[in-house]
Amino acid sequence: MLGKLKRLVKGFIGKDRGEDDSWNRGMSGRPAEELVREHYEKVRGAKTLETNWNCKQGEIDLIVVENGSLVFVEVKSSYTSAGVPPVQKVNFFKQRRLFVVATIYLARTGKKYSGMRFDIATVKFKSREETSDPEIKIFQNAIDASKFQR
Repeated sequence: MLGKLKRLVKGFIGKDRGEDDSWNRGMSGRPAEELVREHYEKVRGAKTLETNWNCKQGEIDLIVVENGSLVFVEVKSSYTSAGVPPVQKVNFFKQRRLFVVATIYLARTGKKYSGMRFDIATVKFKSREETSDPEIKIFQNAIDASKFQR
């Protein structure tokens, strides 16, 4: 049984996917986060406070200050051939985790801001091979934090 499970896992994450599938996070995730960071800074005039801030409960891809408001940004990337729009990948449970991690960040830093919001930024590449000229969209205030407050 264990041998069959190992073969199944190896078939899923072996040479066909796993070893070469590092692009899924490494080749599209981190570069997408960097593109979004540059977009917030150069296009929107925001100041980056943190990239990939994490704690035991999870990670926030990008934390910026824009017009005096603290902005927690979740970055999602995809390819045009991908079926599910990237913004739909941030389900209720991911939203709740982001809220929890943001609350921990605020408690640890103790900083005060005039406002706070949660954005979702999507980066859509043309294909796995063609990553130049991606489409970047910012969904401002995409997560309603009030549904997680008690």
